[in-house]
Amino acid sequence: MKQESIQFGFSVSIFKEQDYFVAHLPALDLSTAGRTFKQVQKRVQEMVGIFFEETEKAGTTEEVLLNLR
Repeated sequence: MKQESIQFGFSVSIFKEQDYFVAHLPALDLSTAGRTFKQVQKRVQEMVGIFFEETEKAGTTEEVLLNLR
């Protein structure tokens, strides 16, 4: 079975809070943090990948995509 690839663009707010950079994706209501800007960028990519892997496993990807704000 051939898998299709779809690309999305999400707004990400990244701000510094004490010694950490914090990233928030409002559309998915997800957050992560890292000690460096580069680290938090990498964690955002990993987090979004895991989020969609889990929605795929749960069979809720279409519902999630239709309900993006």
